[in-house]
Amino acid sequence: MRYFLKKFISLIITLLLVSFLAFLTFQIIPGDPVTKLLGTEYTEEMAAALRAQLGLDAPFLLRYVRWLGGFVTGNFGTSYSYNVPVTSLLADKLPVTGLLSALSFLLVVCISIPLGIWLSAHEDSLADRFFSMLNQIAMSIPPFFLGIMMTLVLGLVLHLFTPGNYISYTKDFGACLSYLLFPAIAIAIPKIAMTVKLLKSSICVEYRRDYVRTALSRGSTRRRVLYTHVLRNAMIPVVTFLALTIPEIVAGSIIIEQVFTVPGLGRLLVSSILNRDFPVVCAIVMLIAALVILMNFLADILYRIIDPRIRIDQEASK
Repeated sequence: MRYFLKKFISLIITLLLVSFLAFLTFQIIPGDPVTKLLGTEYTEEMAAALRAQLGLDAPFLLRYVRWLGGFVTGNFGTSYSYNVPVTSLLADKLPVTGLLSALSFLLVVCISIPLGIWLSAHEDSLADRFFSMLNQIAMSIPPFFLGIMMTLVLGLVLHLFTPGNYISYTKDFGACLSYLLFPAIAIAIPKIAMTVKLLKSSICVEYRRDYVRTALSRGSTRRRVLYTHVLRNAMIPVVTFLALTIPEIVAGSIIIEQVFTVPGLGRLLVSSILNRDFPVVCAIVMLIAALVILMNFLADILYRIIDPRIRIDQEASK
């Protein structure tokens, strides 16, 4: 219980630090939202009035405390550009990014685990060497570059989809999924390669342990040992790795949305940065940071639950 409490306190402190740095960053970078909003109608009098209306004339720390208090209570402020609550903007864009991230994660799990198990059973074979070479290539290519190549080859040359022809999930869910499949593949490929390599290595290490040799000597088949003992132990680091990939997949979704013109959080973030719409930018940054910190927290807890050896080692070291 003390371990969980210390981790939770560390989580809160980290979130507070990230919130302060995010708010500070967007106060010191070049660009003035008031100038952006007024445009050619800018005058000193109108600028002063608008700053007072937006609360930008208050001291920095007071503005931060007000913003943090609103964020904690679920009030993310009002968008400068759209003049609507930030929560309504996020509610419109978040399902799109969430659907893309969920589809990407599903592809990673459904492809990497069976492939990793199959390759572990064919270690050092021609197929294993071929997939190892593909793995190295897949892990080294950024998702956004894969997205650009897929748009060029699959979209513009082979016409498997029409780039930019996104259909909202509220109009046609199936058509939406069929369009999101291509950016999801671009996001998933490097993660699939990493997961396959980790799972295959983990299974091969487990196969060399004494309990496997003992089970085989007693007449158990290699397949039975795999699904009864080996896979359960080999999946421990893989499950933790998959949990830690969720924030990376969400971040990848936000980036890849620019390539495939998907109207999710990514496009909203870019347009808000260009328009100096700081309430929207800070809200998105904080949501991403909270997800990263929370998934690391859950991964630590999950690792202790599924592998009691971690807990025993930590207690023995005290």
